[in-house]
Amino acid sequence: MSFLVAYTLSPQIWKSFAVNSKGVGARRERLKPENFLAEEIWLPPMDWQHKIKSTAEKLAASKADRESVDLELEALLPAILDRAFKGEL
Repeated sequence: MSFLVAYTLSPQIWKSFAVNSKGVGARRERLKPENFLAEEIWLPPMDWQHKIKSTAEKLAASKADRESVDLELEALLPAILDRAFKGEL
């Protein structure tokens, strides 16, 4: 199931869906189930699927880590500026 999730997150797949569907990419995206089910999905060998799943999970974890660090840096900047203007740095 994780492979399918990673597969459907691909921008190329959504472009393919958009060609065969009405409204995909528009303000209100709609993809009819029959259009999704009619899409031919290439399935790599099982060991590749496991590697793809593992890579997708690592990317998601990296993204979460980066977002957390970004939030911490955003919170830190005002404190640094405050200390700098007070001459404490």
